[in-house]
Amino acid sequence: MLAVPAILAVLVVVIGGAWIINSQLQPKGKQWVSIGSWSGSEQNNDMTTEQFVITGDEWRINWRCNDINAFDSNFLIIVMNATAHNVTKEIQTPFQTYSGEDLLDVKGRFYLHIVILGGLGDWNVHVSEYK
Repeated sequence: MLAVPAILAVLVVVIGGAWIINSQLQPKGKQWVSIGSWSGSEQNNDMTTEQFVITGDEWRINWRCNDINAFDSNFLIIVMNATAHNVTKEIQTPFQTYSGEDLLDVKGRFYLHIVILGGLGDWNVHVSEYK
């Protein structure tokens, strides 16, 4: 009868040791890291953000607004390359859409030009990088 507890104890040690070795060998997981957030309302209808640097292979822009009058409002985010002084991407809200996410895969120094036209409530834009 002593053999079964001894075998179980050995298995626990072997499996536990294998788990520790395996977890040390696995690379650290990537995660989304916040780069910047900007917010406003109808009164902040034209904003240019400060510059930020992207060093990873992937980054995203999340945007949200509380109220869009579907007939006369537009929420536009223009991603500008600060070094080349050109447009990297334009993100325009689809009809009656109040939030979204756009992924980008280009490195460099950027800033955002956020333009709100029409009846729009509070809004926010968040940039994060996967690294």
